Amino acid sequence: MLFASTFPAETDEAVIDPQERIGAREAHTTAARAGADLYCELYATSEGSGPGRYVPGLLVGALSSCAAAFIAASISMPITLTALAVGLSLNFLERDRRLAPGLEFASRSLLRWAVLLLGARVTLADYVQLGIGVVGAILVIAMITLSAGVFLSRRLGYDTPVGLVAGVAVAICGASAALALADTLGRNRVSAGQLSAILVITATFSATAMVSYPLICHALGLGDVATGFVLGASIHDVAQSLGAAYGVSLSSGHVATIVKLTRVALLGPILIGAGWLFSDRDGAANVSPVPWYVVGFFAAAACNSVGLMPGGLALAASDVASALLVCAIAATAIRSPLRHLSRGGWRPVLPIASATVIALGGALFFARMLKL
Repeated sequence: MLFASTFPAETDEAVIDPQERIGAREAHTTAARAGADLYCELYATSEGSGPGRYVPGLLVGALSSCAAAFIAASISMPITLTALAVGLSLNFLERDRRLAPGLEFASRSLLRWAVLLLGARVTLADYVQLGIGVVGAILVIAMITLSAGVFLSRRLGYDTPVGLVAGVAVAICGASAALALADTLGRNRVSAGQLSAILVITATFSATAMVSYPLICHALGLGDVATGFVLGASIHDVAQSLGAAYGVSLSSGHVATIVKLTRVALLGPILIGAGWLFSDRDGAANVSPVPWYVVGFFAAAACNSVGLMPGGLALAASDVASALLVCAIAATAIRSPLRHLSRGGWRPVLPIASATVIALGGALFFARMLKL
């Protein structure tokens, strides 16, 4: 009786309408699949009502961040690198659509709040302390690096938005800048696969730079101030830049901190410029010329500059920004379509590698020219 109720009874095919036969087959296939869906995976959906739909993905992102923090503290590695590694190791969860709302929220909304809170790290006094020559050198290095990423990406057949994301990852602050710019440009301009490739390649070069650049500075006989400038102006990620500099000396670390945060401050104008540049083109309806979190970035920086933000609050905001960035990086790595990363071969590596070399060369040149 069980099989009789599952399969249609045999009858004369001449009296069955062909459309009815197709409908019966589709109904049977659906029923069979539903019966095999023991863990609700085949028909899991990201749709739902209420904030509860974000909980599973956010929980996975939070646990991934905790794991990344533990690993980073245990083996003395930058937390952004361990967050990317943990997220990629959990990439198999990308197929579970129940996690999609929370992971998407973590990779987009939490990132925007992190960018806003990064403004608490920047003050006008930092720029005054550097001097106009050093600030100008940082601007030139960043713009040349960014332009190199765009130019080489275009030569290799990529669209301008992809080149911008690759260039800003090297020129500004690694994964966080790439994520922020990709979010501003929109998914129709920079795909998840392209963004994932940029994040992985940038993290690899940044980790290499953290180890090798201090050795290069030592071999060239640079002093602490010059070394701090070079490491702050050329290494991609904030944590790796400061980690490398403080590993040399306290004075190098202080200089690198100011230089690196000056690069971070350039993220706001770049996001605004990208928004205006692409706001009137096809498919850019989701691009805001002035994203709200960029406005918040400058507002936080202004409050910190004029003393409206107490030191403890600024430090707390900076810590929260770091935590949100780690969660956003882990969630982005989990959502990354790794099966698409190998399609481009070595082509995605070349723009980032070239921009990395240009950034280092420019930093060394200005360190000598400014006699730091």
